[in-house]
Amino acid sequence: MPSHPRDPILVWTRELSTAEEFRRALADSGFVTRWAAALHEAIAAVSDDFPRAVVCTLDDEIPSLMDLETLLTYLSMGDESLSLPPIPIWSLSRWPERHAPAIARLGLPVRLLPSAVGSGVLARDVARALGAEAAPDRAPARDATTIDVLLVAPNDAQASRFAGYLRSRGLRARSLADPGEALELLARQSVGAVVTELFATRRALLPFLEQIARVAPTSPVIVITADARWLAARPGRDLLPNVVCTLPKPVKATALEACLRRLLRIPAPAPRVGVAAVAY
Repeated sequence: MPSHPRDPILVWTRELSTAEEFRRALADSGFVTRWAAALHEAIAAVSDDFPRAVVCTLDDEIPSLMDLETLLTYLSMGDESLSLPPIPIWSLSRWPERHAPAIARLGLPVRLLPSAVGSGVLARDVARALGAEAAPDRAPARDATTIDVLLVAPNDAQASRFAGYLRSRGLRARSLADPGEALELLARQSVGAVVTELFATRRALLPFLEQIARVAPTSPVIVITADARWLAARPGRDLLPNVVCTLPKPVKATALEACLRRLLRIPAPAPRVGVAAVAY
């Protein structure tokens, strides 16, 4: 199942020949890829888009297990309102048994395969795992022009990263940092649900919620807030009919995804690759 152009597989290795081999194999399985040769390039890739997965080899110095741990730690930084899950990692190694204990001890989500199986087998393993998330028998019938989720949050980088995560899970998601742009989009395009959080002040959020009710009366709204009591107790609460629920900060991306799926009646995909899955 081809990945969204903005949600590539991140190929992380400093060796150009190895990177090209991985990218050819993944392209044959229908995936778009992005290459990173160093830690700062991998972090930049995560900042730009939320990759569907990372493919690497542990036989070279880059990336090391510490590099992988640093990249996953980076995902938890930024806006405290959103907690993103780790990106699944596939790696080839000539000595998988050497790396397996450390991978298990660190709790890294690494699928470790022996180098002898080759990049083609690895790419097909990635396709089986990620392709199952959007299998035809699981995909709901939805209008192709509809945006499933519009995320409106002041931290644009974090919101964009979370939207990328939702797309990697099969949901059509978009993020915006400007409430005005969000209202313009809602006025011209169908949106399944809106997720927003407190902006500078509560006073700034309330008019935004009221305007959503006017321009998109059928789009439900989920509000992420550190204190939901003020919204529930607000006089004129009936002026915010779109607000279907509030979620406390910090909210895990997986929990919000589950909430959105129930709200939009979109079935959950197959589970991701397990933590420290080792095959050799």
